[in-house]
Amino acid sequence: MKKDLSFSEMLQKSINKINKRQHDNIKLIQEINKSRELEKELLSYQTTKQKLKAEQLRKNQINNIMDLQNTEEKQKELTPEQILKELSGFYGSENFYKDNFALRKSIYTDGFKKFMELLKCEWLYSDMSIYCSMKLLNKEDFIICKIIKNKDNSAVVYLFSDFNNDEPLNSQFNKSHLLYKQEYAYTDFALNEYEFYIIYNELNKFTFLLKSEY
Repeated sequence: MKKDLSFSEMLQKSINKINKRQHDNIKLIQEINKSRELEKELLSYQTTKQKLKAEQLRKNQINNIMDLQNTEEKQKELTPEQILKELSGFYGSENFYKDNFALRKSIYTDGFKKFMELLKCEWLYSDMSIYCSMKLLNKEDFIICKIIKNKDNSAVVYLFSDFNNDEPLNSQFNKSHLLYKQEYAYTDFALNEYEFYIIYNELNKFTFLLKSEY
């Protein structure tokens, strides 16, 4: 015969059930939290892998673009003959380009601008302009600049007040008109030899121009 539970026993039994349910709920919540943490770790791992993969793809794309640009640059490089042909088409100049650098009291022509672009020789203009501006201003009206590149890619730049191409470089006449000489240990100047003019102008500056523009 089943024994009737007292009120206190029934109450205790209900409490035990509630406690067990709470304990089970706590364990469930703990397991859910563990599962969420695991998901976060997995997601973080996947995100990191995706980021690394995306970064590697980006680097590869940049390298491909740079390789393509280098190839295009090589294809764009002109032979010395092509450079000379392009420069020979300049007669006079429609534009004169001002130099805003204080030490370079000079301007240059369309042809000379093209000369610097084709031969990437802004350094030559800068060095000669600074020297002429500091040493030859109000002293020389007409200057011949001659650059000679050697087989080891070293170069020498000469400034003459007059020059005779029919005589050797070191002839008495040419040596007597030498104004300045600058040596360079290395240059990527594409031509073995080239001449241009530097002329004093009414602006109290020098004009850099090609011989065909004179």
